[in-house]
Amino acid sequence: MHRSKNSFLEWLVYSLIFFFLYDIIWILVDLPDFLQSISGLYPELLVDFALCGLFSLSSLYLNR
Repeated sequence: MHRSKNSFLEWLVYSLIFFFLYDIIWILVDLPDFLQSISGLYPELLVDFALCGLFSLSSLYLNR
């Protein structure tokens, strides 16, 4: 159980880092598009987080 908890935390940290970096790059490249995308109920950010989570999960899996 201890190993699975560490794996989950590692996945969560990597997902948040990728999410943060991805959105920072999006803001730097196209601020008006970013502001328009998040003006609603933030579905774009949820999709971005889901994609970053899948990316980090696959990265962690390939590294093991």
